[in-house]
Amino acid sequence: MFLARFFRYSFDYKQIFSHVNEKMWKIVIYFLILCMINLFPMNYLIVKVQGWRLNFVEESFVLETPDWVLPESCSITASKLVCATSTEYTYEHQGITYIFNYQGSDYDLTKKQILFKESTIIYTNGENAFMTGYDYQGFNYSQRFLELNLSTGTERQELYVEFGQAIESSFSSYIVFYTLLVNTLTSIG
Repeated sequence: MFLARFFRYSFDYKQIFSHVNEKMWKIVIYFLILCMINLFPMNYLIVKVQGWRLNFVEESFVLETPDWVLPESCSITASKLVCATSTEYTYEHQGITYIFNYQGSDYDLTKKQILFKESTIIYTNGENAFMTGYDYQGFNYSQRFLELNLSTGTERQELYVEFGQAIESSFSSYIVFYTLLVNTLTSIG
């Protein structure tokens, strides 16, 4: 197999330039395999730590804790947003609109917003792009909105930061894929 032969060639420093007559596609395959072996530790770490952090929701909650009174009849439990009514609740915080219990089937991509539907979270960046997080993946705990409403001071800030981290973690599949793609293309290119 040519891969083993190329590997042997790579340690024969005196004769390295005598092997220039090899087919280009074999050299490219060998190069890509070496790159993937080289990138494995970093790509593994990216998957392990869930890629780069979006950090815009969490950071906005760190800078200023929202003074929202969230609907007490709603909670995020068992990978779903459960509300007793079909009423939509809209809140604004640092340029992002948060709509809880969103009932619509379409959404405005020209607005920066986070839509909480029954089993999905949708983020639109205001520039005609969106991400969808399924089954509230980031919420590995039961989030009762009553708990956020009753908290005060430092506890309230900590709960909202945790809530922001959970929102961002719901989009982790996009983030991990994008981070892997950028890392791989940057290293190879």
